[in-house]
Amino acid sequence: PDPRNIQIFREVCAKVDKIKLFPYAISDKNEKMKFYQAKKDFKSIPDKYRFIGEKKYKNLDLNNSGSSSLKKSNRKDLKNSAEIEVDCITLSDWDKTEKLKNIDLLWIDVQGAEKDVLKGAADILHKIRFIQLEYGETSYEGAMNKKETYSFLNNLGFELIKDYSPESASGDYLFKNKEYHE
Repeated sequence: PDPRNIQIFREVCAKVDKIKLFPYAISDKNEKMKFYQAKKDFKSIPDKYRFIGEKKYKNLDLNNSGSSSLKKSNRKDLKNSAEIEVDCITLSDWDKTEKLKNIDLLWIDVQGAEKDVLKGAADILHKIRFIQLEYGETSYEGAMNKKETYSFLNNLGFELIKDYSPESASGDYLFKNKEYHE
């Protein structure tokens, strides 16, 4: 939902018919919410963002924008964060208009707001085959740690397939829906 990223998306993907932008955050509520735009002092543009151009990347304050979240962070390196309001929707309500038959993969990378996304998806969890998500983003308010993330997904009927960082307190999990049927 970050206006900086929406601008880049519209410039780069506007003419691609197979890509659709939904310019809001996913949460457990349908309402406007505070969104914390992460920013860091600009030093250089990462190679993976060179397509944006260094001048635009710098002018839009995109350095570390991927750490933005609906959750406030206590990370010391995000001291330049800005607070804005964004529109939020639950995945269950989003699906009422999109009417998907199934979802092969739900990828959640929301900087500590994973639990809210999953709570807002309660009505469609049976449609989801796999969920990949970050764990351990505990520098964000209300974030689940590794063990809490595992337990939460397990209680929703998902089994762990892969822990990409088994020795770390933060990383990514891949879960499979135990009850998924096509």
